[in-house]
Amino acid sequence: MEISLIALTMRATATRTIPSAAATVSSYLFQVRPFVAAHADAGRWSALTARQVARFAAHSAAGLRPRSAQVRANALRALLGFMWQEGLTASALAGAVGSFAAPAGAAGAACKGDTVKPRVHTEATRREATLASLVANLQARKDPYGMNGGQITALQQASSGISTLDQQIQSTCYPTLAALRTDATKLFVDYRVYWLRVPQTHAIQAADHLAEARARLGQVAAKLAGYVGSNTTAQADLAAMDQALAAADAKLGTPPTAGPSIAAVPGLLPAADMTAQTQALQAAHADLLAARASLSAARAGGAKVVADLRG
Repeated sequence: MEISLIALTMRATATRTIPSAAATVSSYLFQVRPFVAAHADAGRWSALTARQVARFAAHSAAGLRPRSAQVRANALRALLGFMWQEGLTASALAGAVGSFAAPAGAAGAACKGDTVKPRVHTEATRREATLASLVANLQARKDPYGMNGGQITALQQASSGISTLDQQIQSTCYPTLAALRTDATKLFVDYRVYWLRVPQTHAIQAADHLAEARARLGQVAAKLAGYVGSNTTAQADLAAMDQALAAADAKLGTPPTAGPSIAAVPGLLPAADMTAQTQALQAAHADLLAARASLSAARAGGAKVVADLRG
């Protein structure tokens, strides 16, 4: 079953029976995702057994303090109860969850940072949404320099890593705030979504767009060359247009080979010290702006040639 369908069923259950439904649904969805991922073999929910549910419950309790284990138990019961009501399972399985007790010795554990975890989860989901948007935008574009595929893979891997890290943080009982902070810091330092991945992807998109514009203007220049004849004014303006296109090529590159600063962008990786990455992005940004200015000049030159021919 798709996670989207689970979201709908959980929302329906929470809306009818649980106060503060929105917050509860968000929490419950997070808690049942591992169960859905482990058992959502398309069309096979009817074969789900109490033994499978009990095994998952016992395994998932490992490392959780009692209250966290109980939250997961409640989420799983809500899901299984609704699935039974809708006829998705062959039998009522909510009772198989049991007490979902945490392992012996966990009751006395003092978990730190529980009030911080929701904020970490918010930051994680925000980054996942940003990465998904970047992927969608790249997938919709042409790929004249062959950079989009690798960038899409990098973005998807980052999103997967963030999701895994978030699940780890939410399910771990941290003995100290410092231990939680160590893991939470990885969300920012190990992925650099807004410092690196966003401007990196935007630079690649800009290169794609400018390459398409350059190709169109090159076609226009080639056609105009067949009309200028002995018109010296038109010849001069066409020469200026060609020079502007050459200047754009010097910065942008010629497909399938991007200019040096632009070609370096996809290879940039997150780091604790982002000085080199920032400088590389700035260099690419400067060359993209210069290429855009040259293409604007080429477009203006083409308009002059047309005017010359009409005059």
